[in-house]
Amino acid sequence: MKLKAGTPSLADLRLSVSSVRQEVTVTDALGASVSTASAENATALVLTGHDLDALPDDPDDLAADLQALAGPSAGPGGGSVFIDGFSSGELPPKSSIREIRINQNPFSPEYDKLGYGRIEILTKPGSDQYRATVNYNLGTRWWNSRNPYSAEKAPFLLNEFEGNGGGPLGKRASFLVDAQHNVVDNGSISNGVVLNPTSLVAAPFNSTIVSPQELTRVSPRVDYQLNDNNTLTFRYGITHASIQDAGISALDLTSRGFHEQYTNQTVQANDTMVLGNSINETRFQFYRAALAQTANLDTPLIEVLGSFNGGGSQLGHSSDGQNSYELQNYISTVRGAYTLRYGVRLRGATDDSVSPQNFNGTFLFGGGTPEPVLNAQNQPVLDANGNEVLSPISSIERYRRTLLFQQLGYSTAQIQALGVGATQFSLSAGLPELRVHQFDGALFAGDEWRAKPNLTLNLGVRYEAQSNVHDWRDIAPRLGAAWAPGHPASGEKQKQ
Repeated sequence: MKLKAGTPSLADLRLSVSSVRQEVTVTDALGASVSTASAENATALVLTGHDLDALPDDPDDLAADLQALAGPSAGPGGGSVFIDGFSSGELPPKSSIREIRINQNPFSPEYDKLGYGRIEILTKPGSDQYRATVNYNLGTRWWNSRNPYSAEKAPFLLNEFEGNGGGPLGKRASFLVDAQHNVVDNGSISNGVVLNPTSLVAAPFNSTIVSPQELTRVSPRVDYQLNDNNTLTFRYGITHASIQDAGISALDLTSRGFHEQYTNQTVQANDTMVLGNSINETRFQFYRAALAQTANLDTPLIEVLGSFNGGGSQLGHSSDGQNSYELQNYISTVRGAYTLRYGVRLRGATDDSVSPQNFNGTFLFGGGTPEPVLNAQNQPVLDANGNEVLSPISSIERYRRTLLFQQLGYSTAQIQALGVGATQFSLSAGLPELRVHQFDGALFAGDEWRAKPNLTLNLGVRYEAQSNVHDWRDIAPRLGAAWAPGHPASGEKQKQ
């Protein structure tokens, strides 16, 4: 419209108002939100970030704390631990753990046991930037208290080296390496009463020895993205540990020690594919654990109750080798209000164990029984009627008399007639080696149905069979329901 001077006119101007949309998500800052999802059951616990930092670094202490958090399991055999989805393997270092799930979705047909006492550990993948951390821990006996039964403080020296690092390997791959090396000089204290080998006089003994221990662990992992919908993961782990003079404590002499060493190896491969609204996971793991124990001496065990334990270790030359194979193929599909998960698991295990326990024999010397009182010439004391005077003797006295009469040239029958000698002798014999193997397979299918915003139903079934028990009727149906009364929008974000 054109305006000219002197010409009155009205202009109608219209302005358009742009739309403004605000979205506010309301969450409960005091705890987890209420949800009927199967993975968010009330008894579940998920540890990440700072929660993981609060856990102990030592693998044994970490396993004990996780078992305590998981609580008692359902059924015999204790709780179950899954490492990256596998039912066997070695607990990884805490620095390589991304997330820990405890008692999550206890009735899921994916697992052979109810979820109470179940621990799922997921390890970290590589990153798109180079990162590395190094930790060192030193411990000495300076802070330790002295054992009240030891004349000196037990030796102790701990050196722990731990680190991890990773980063990209080109545009489609990344890696992560964990390494750990521990060197521990631990003290073993034993106290008791022994005999002088010459005079056969009983005297207290106290020994404090150093038991060197070493542990080395290396675990590299590589993640490779074939394309936008397919990712491969490879992981290898090896742990080697050695302990010298193990098994010495309480009344043991140093000859009772043994050398223990073990080597554990893990090989994993995982392929994850995204197929439309489905995810297919194919996993394979091989795990081997090899243990060897060798006694310092192969002589019989001499056990003098309440005084000392001498001779060699009852372990002899023991070994145990276990191999475990596991193949999984799981598929997850989302279709509207239904979340389907089904798959198959195949496992094989072998165990070759050699355990010559007590093949070297055990002589047990006990006390407390009435035996003849001996005079200075080691002859029985007689009363006025010519009968032997009897009095209870200790275990160390029984052992002393046995050595004494042996030195005097008495036969075994004469020693036994004098009421001494070993109270008991035990010896194991036979074939110490045992080889076993087992193969088992399982099929499962489960459906999580979001029937209503505040109602979720879980239906599933699992079938298992194994080679050692020929029963083909092992079917386990699973049924679960989660209802949030009074919360029609439970588990959903509130929008405004």
